[in-house]
Amino acid sequence: MPASLFPCDYIHYNPVRHGYCKMPQDWPYSTIHRLMKLGVYPRDWGTTEQIEKPQGFWDD
Repeated sequence: MPASLFPCDYIHYNPVRHGYCKMPQDWPYSTIHRLMKLGVYPRDWGTTEQIEKPQGFWDD
């Protein structure tokens, strides 16, 4: 995945991180659906691996 999409990873995984859904694909308002259709993200993104925490983006 291009490094320029790294901040998008944070945005797409945020609903999971905060307990609103179990997988990023479950969040109906996410742009991840469009990016998956375009082939930017694989269909199983965020479901099989731990998403790396961006430096300075997430609080602990």
